[in-house]
This record gives sequence, C-alpha cells and structure tokens, in this order.
Amino acid sequence: MGVKGLYSYIHSICPQECFPEVSILDLMKKHCKNSRSATRQELVINGDSIVYLLSENLDWACGGQFKLYLEKLERFVGTLYDKGIMPVFFFSGGPVSSRIEYRLRKFEERRKHIVHIFERMCQDKERDQKLLDWDIIPPTMKPLTPFFLKHQLSKKCQVNISLENVDAEINLYARTNRCLAIMSDDTDNIIFPASCIYLSANKLNVSKMTTVAYNRHAIAVHIGLKSVDQLPLFATLVGNEIVDRNDLFEFHAGLCPPKFSAVKPGAKKQTRFLHSMFPRNILFPQVAEVVQAFPPWPAVMSCLDDIASRLLKDDKVENSLRLSILSYMDPKSQVTDLNNNYTYSAPHLQSAKLLHTSCINPPMIFSVLSGGTVVCPPVLEDLTLQYYQSANLLLRPLRAKIYGILLCDRSQDQQLVLEYCAYNQKNLKNVEVVCAELPQQNLYPGLEELWDQSVNSEDMMSIRWELFTSTISQRLSPWIFDLGAVPKQMIIPVATLFYLQDRCQLYHWEVAALIATFVLLPHYSSEFIDTLFIPTPLDSRSVSLASTISLTIFTVITTYAACGYPSGHFDIAGEVYFDGKLFQNKYAEAKYNRKLFTIGEQQQQSQFLDIFHMVYGYYYEC
Repeated sequence: MGVKGLYSYIHSICPQECFPEVSILDLMKKHCKNSRSATRQELVINGDSIVYLLSENLDWACGGQFKLYLEKLERFVGTLYDKGIMPVFFFSGGPVSSRIEYRLRKFEERRKHIVHIFERMCQDKERDQKLLDWDIIPPTMKPLTPFFLKHQLSKKCQVNISLENVDAEINLYARTNRCLAIMSDDTDNIIFPASCIYLSANKLNVSKMTTVAYNRHAIAVHIGLKSVDQLPLFATLVGNEIVDRNDLFEFHAGLCPPKFSAVKPGAKKQTRFLHSMFPRNILFPQVAEVVQAFPPWPAVMSCLDDIASRLLKDDKVENSLRLSILSYMDPKSQVTDLNNNYTYSAPHLQSAKLLHTSCINPPMIFSVLSGGTVVCPPVLEDLTLQYYQSANLLLRPLRAKIYGILLCDRSQDQQLVLEYCAYNQKNLKNVEVVCAELPQQNLYPGLEELWDQSVNSEDMMSIRWELFTSTISQRLSPWIFDLGAVPKQMIIPVATLFYLQDRCQLYHWEVAALIATFVLLPHYSSEFIDTLFIPTPLDSRSVSLASTISLTIFTVITTYAACGYPSGHFDIAGEVYFDGKLFQNKYAEAKYNRKLFTIGEQQQQSQFLDIFHMVYGYYYEC
C-alpha cells in the first residue's frame, strides 16, 4: 500500500543514510530523556503490517497456523511491554468509500494469484518453496487479530480500529500524543509530515529489537526534491491509493525514454501492464524534476488546476489531486471530516461507532449501519471443484440476516446493502445489491435494547439467544446454550457446524475431522501442532474447506455481536477456534479411518470423546 514502487526504490537505489538501522531501545531511552516522562513510551503500530510480519514462515496453504501465529503475537507484545514500551495498534476496518477502486484492484490481483496457486498445487507432488513463497494470508487472520489483542492482551497494549483512513489516524494520534515512533510498512508514512520517527515493520528483528528508520529529508533530497513539503505532490504524480497510476500512464510515458514506452498513448487500461516496465530509477527523478517547478504545501493547492489541465490533460482529476495532497498534509481535518460524514442522528450509529473503534463489534457492523459497501475479498479456494460452493456466496444468506438485524429499524429503501463479492471466478468490479432479511418481530426488541448490556433480564437474555440461534439455523435450539450443555468455548464452533450443515455438502468424515479440530485445539500446544503430519500434496478440497470454515467462524462471531453478545462475554470474539494444520491432520486421519484422538492420558481422552460425541450428536440429531 502507499506509493507504488517507493519501498523498493529506497532499498535498492537510495544510500544507507536514507534508511539507517536503529535500536528501538536506544530510541526509547533518548525519547524518554528528551520528554522527561516516567510513563511508558507509546509505539504506534499499523496492525495490518504486523500481521504480515508475524505470519511469515507459517504454513498458510493448510488454512493458517492460527495458534502459533497468536502465540508469536503475544510474545511480540510482551517483549515491547517488558522493555517499557506501550504498543498502540491501529487496524484498518472502516466503511469502504473513497479508496474502493484501489482495494478492488488489489483483490482482483489476489483472485488471479489464487487461481495460479491451485494450478501449481495440483501439478506438484511436493509443496516446493516457490509455492510457499507466494504467501496468501488466511482471510480471517487480520480481522481476528485486534480481537485477540483486545481480549487477551488488553493490559499490555491499546487497540483501535480505524473509521476509514488508518494512516491518517495513526499519524494524528502520534502527533497529538508525542509518541516514540510509528511502525508500519505503508510508504504513505514517509510522505506524511514527520510527527515522529517512522520505523519499518518488515525489517523488524524482534529478538534484537532493531529495525530500519526512514529519513524523509534524505529520501526527498536523493529523489531530487527541494524540500520534504514537495513529497505529497510527488507521491500524487507517481500514483497512490487515491490517484490510480494507470490514469497517469500517458504522463509517465512522456517522461520516460521511448524504449520503455511500449504502449502507445490512448491504449486501453487493460493493456497497460507494461506500466511496470517504467524503471523507478528513471521515473522517480523525472517526476521529481516536474514537481520542482511547483511551490511546496500549501501554495501548491492553487496550482492543481494547471497540473490537471496542462500536465495530465484531464481537468477531471483535479479533485483527486486535491484529495490526495490533503490526505497527507492535513490528517486532522481529514479524520474530523470522516467523523462528520456520518449522520449520527441515524438510528444506533453513535453507539455503533464506539463499539467499532473500541474493538467490540467486528468492522462490518459499523460499515453497514453507516451506509458503507461490504467487500468480500477472494479466499484461498479451488473454484473448479465439483460440489463446492464459494465461501463468500455460501455465507451471503447469513450476511443478509445480519443486515436485517442491523437495518430493521430503517425504512425499506434503506434495507439494501451493496456488496462487492468474489465468487465463481467473478470479477470484483461488479457491485451487487443484497436485500436485508429481517428477523421475526417477536425476537427483535430494537437494536439499542439488544446491545444494551445493562439490560440482562431473563427475558432479554432469552431473546438474544433465540435471535442468534434462529439467525444461524432453524434447527439450532437456544436451549443447547441456555442450559450450559455446550461449554463456552464451543458456542461459536457449534453454531458454525449448524450453519455449514444447512448450506454446505460435507462428508461424514469431514464433519468428524472438523469437530475433532474444535475439541482438541484448546488442549494442543502450538509446538505439538507444528509437528503434526499433513499429506503432500494437500487435497485442494481440504484447503478450500479450511478457508470456508475459517470465514464462517468469523461471520458467526459477527452474528453473535449483532445479536448483543447473548452470553454477555465480549471475550468470546478473542478465542482461537480453528487451526489449519490441525484440521488438515485430522482431515487425513478421518478420511482414511484412522484414530482422531491419540493424545493424553486415558481420562483426558475420555473427556475429549464425550465432548466430541455430544457435538456430533447435536449435529446429526437436530
């Protein structure tokens, strides 16, 4: 994310003074001395970047090693906290609006990538290094991470979910609170006016507590700019998340030598993949030379009409240029504008905002209530399989019911939700309208009452449970949970199983493997799971099912939150319910009639079997 190509340009072209290695502990000591503060120094972290860092070298093809990943996350947070640093995480998750086109392009690239992965997976008997290097993070790893931090590690970190522009909110928070540093891998942070030091998450060595710090002044000078205040215009004319670089193609082609301009001006955007042939060591200095002719911020704002008409030959892009520069230079007004954009007089939106930013409700809830578009990105699944339905399409009926719970108080014309949904090799650029499926009136007291945790009367608790179970499946009875027959850690797994039973064609041994995974996961250490055997090559159906299961679990958690957390336990969203490697192991054992339970003493094994048969019985008898 950020400025396309800037990261690789800095690390391959720029001198070391542009990105020196630094010790985070040394920075902390210096910052503490200068600020004369005895409190913990705040390190503001882009949570999405840390997900990529900590998921490296984990097996993603199996469906994700969630337990090992979350233990790595816990160690990372603990290391910072023990050294006197308070990690402050910001995760993206706001309603989709101004950057929708950028996100759709990224998701389309991911969809094509997944197709190639399954082609390679089917061809290779061995899971070679090239396949593993492609690295597709499981679809729920990022959205589940803030909930784990919130509910398991709240004493050692702070967790926030952005309203829309996570970079603007990170920089505003860092500037307002005089924080130690920002840690991210979004190159937009190099463009923002320096509120504090910008550290690389990708180059972080957790054990040594060292990483790379980016020197904005040195980078600007090396590129060829007069000052750092020209960086926003430079980033805009190179192309970023707001100004599509494909719209700048003819401008870039005119700056680069003819041998790099293989596509004639006026060519269709679909053919402009050759844009990547423009070498950054040529393009960036050429763009910088153009930028030098214009004044820095804020005077440059009066020149945008000239830039649009004379340089880009397109008057329509002037507004995009303006939005792009403002996104860097005035993050405070941008965040304020975003707050004011939402009509908080609309039913329940104010409380929804609080539950969103404080990481109580999953992001989709606030997005729907604020009129945002729901994006269902591609997941790791083989869409050529027979008797297999895409996870995003399989979960649409449940999403429609969630929309119904959230929009039941709205007028009929406001009970429609726009979705960009990837399924059946479908291009994400086509938006679809999904009608909210409203709940039964006797099960809907109103969203404010449903979410009011101070109202815990027996009648209200019963309504929440009935609403939740009927939303998942008509066969799922609330008495299963009311009587405590199902342990707390099995509430989400049992609900997941019932939904899959209604919508997904599963073989009996696939059901057994999934239940065994749910039952055994809390009792297996991540080290033990890491040693488990999984077959080579992986079964493409088992890989696809792992994605479906993982995504279903998170959608069930979203349903649980929309229904007001029937059990009253918010921390139910921060539990680990699935692990891809354990599932692949149990899948192979169940498929070939091997024993599913082989751990522990006889008494423990008996307890596992009791829970297994209880859940198995609910699944087939209800």
